[in-house]
Amino acid sequence: MAKLILVLAIPTAAAAQDRLPIATGESDRAAFQVQGLPLGGFRLYPSLRATLGYDDNVRLGGGRRGGDGIVTLAPALALRSQWSNHALNAAAFLRDHRYVNRGALDNDEYGASGDGRLDVLRDLTVTASAGAAHLVENRGSPGDLVVLDRFVEYNMANAAIGVTQRFNRIAITAQGSGTNFRYDDAGTRANPIEQTFRDRNVRTATLRAAYQYSAATSLFLTGGPTRIRYRAIAAGDPDRASNGWSVLGGVRFELSRLLSGEVAIGYIRQSFRDARYSSFSGLNYDADIRYAPTALTTFRLTASRRLTDSALRQVGGVLTSRVAVSAEHELLRNLILAANAGYDRYNYRGIGQDNRRFDLGLGARYKISRAFSTALSLNRIDQTAGGSLGRRFVSNRVSLSLLAER
Repeated sequence: MAKLILVLAIPTAAAAQDRLPIATGESDRAAFQVQGLPLGGFRLYPSLRATLGYDDNVRLGGGRRGGDGIVTLAPALALRSQWSNHALNAAAFLRDHRYVNRGALDNDEYGASGDGRLDVLRDLTVTASAGAAHLVENRGSPGDLVVLDRFVEYNMANAAIGVTQRFNRIAITAQGSGTNFRYDDAGTRANPIEQTFRDRNVRTATLRAAYQYSAATSLFLTGGPTRIRYRAIAAGDPDRASNGWSVLGGVRFELSRLLSGEVAIGYIRQSFRDARYSSFSGLNYDADIRYAPTALTTFRLTASRRLTDSALRQVGGVLTSRVAVSAEHELLRNLILAANAGYDRYNYRGIGQDNRRFDLGLGARYKISRAFSTALSLNRIDQTAGGSLGRRFVSNRVSLSLLAER
């Protein structure tokens, strides 16, 4: 699906982990795969992750750093149907973050989601999904331009429905989705920083046509409109409402056991209601390529571009581009090594602010048994800022996790 704007997926039970780039060896080939608990026609997958970490710059501030220890408890549940036809899945998660010396940064994230598939006919399926979550805004994200004593918290809810019809080698998918964002005030109780101007509703419609060129290759064309509306517009503030569309064309392939993935390139455009915001149009791309030279080693390349929301009233949107590479190697049957590197560029449209960020990660995951594993990770983020509103920062984090799952 074309990724024109930031549409945050509801984190599922399997994704209950720290939000910085953590290389913990989540290999599909890992030994002792969990089996889940039988529950009628479903299987239940409970998990609990406990993480002890230290970050030498927890607020990602420039200049003088402030390090702190972080303790995270993350229980999660995933329920998956085991039917031969149709499907119904659900997930719920909680992430409780506690800081050793900076209690003002303590926060909780939680949410639940569900999705299903109805096989109406052999060549006709209907899918639907919905979810809601209470989240915190990542340090270093496009919305994090001011160093605050507390995280910016927000609530998000989304829903989507789609229909897929297959005609021999051709598959047509139509989907509509909606996502609502509601922000809590930041700062402190004594000095709150109002954030409701960021509350918005995002509506998208997408049409995708895919042609099965061969058993291992399919060609596709996808695109559609996007509509963004803001709820609270104070007197004198500009209206950041916008309409846009995107189109992507590409290929999905599995040339051999060694090389598989999806690559697409296209065009995006977003026009704003208020003339004080300049419209944006340009190249759009999305790629996810996997290369497995051996049965024990996998390399992955991902790239994407999208227009995201801005935390500044004077900025209509932030053009976000990301390229990342990662590698996993199964050194032993129950020991997986991992490494990742990424580059992000945040271009704040209309004010000349251009932030660039590099991230690196090293990690290892050791499977103690089918139910228990431990992971160690080292991560670094280095951002440079081009413009008066950005800030340069460096952050190094070490984390040790214990994961219990069934």
